[in-house]
Amino acid sequence: MMTKETIMDKIIKRFYGISGPLDEYRRAEINQIGNNCFMILIIYMFLSSFAALIFYTRFPEATFFALIFMNLGFLLYGVFMYILFKVAKLNLTENEVPADKIKDAKRQAARRGLLAGFEFPVLMYGFTVLTSWGMKEPILPEIFSLKRIAFYVIAGVLFGVMMWLICLARITKAK
Repeated sequence: MMTKETIMDKIIKRFYGISGPLDEYRRAEINQIGNNCFMILIIYMFLSSFAALIFYTRFPEATFFALIFMNLGFLLYGVFMYILFKVAKLNLTENEVPADKIKDAKRQAARRGLLAGFEFPVLMYGFTVLTSWGMKEPILPEIFSLKRIAFYVIAGVLFGVMMWLICLARITKAK
């Protein structure tokens, strides 16, 4: 009897890019990766907070922006690259599918690519609109800019196709 997949399992699979079932091995390896990332991040947060405390009194605005960009940079280029490297090294993203279910797996890969191709431009478009609103620029021209909408539609199509190809490449025939 199969257990129903919880929302947390779905979030974990989505975040780490796992297509197949979340078995004990994958769960243990993901827990290990998550614990390592937590330890790296807690040390970084202590050090960056200490540095911000030191520099805040003399350079408050520069410290604020430096801390934001350093945090984003460390998270994106440090932690996420570590996660990508470890997940790829441990082959956690490979989706072994029995020969009779390859067609369904390819259909699911197409659905994932379509969803990614829809999510990406919507989120980026919303982020751009919120950023321009935060910078006190007029928001209506930003929302209805045909050039910007066309750009995000094209970016979404390209991103969706790329994600579909990545999902297809991860499908392997089970032995």
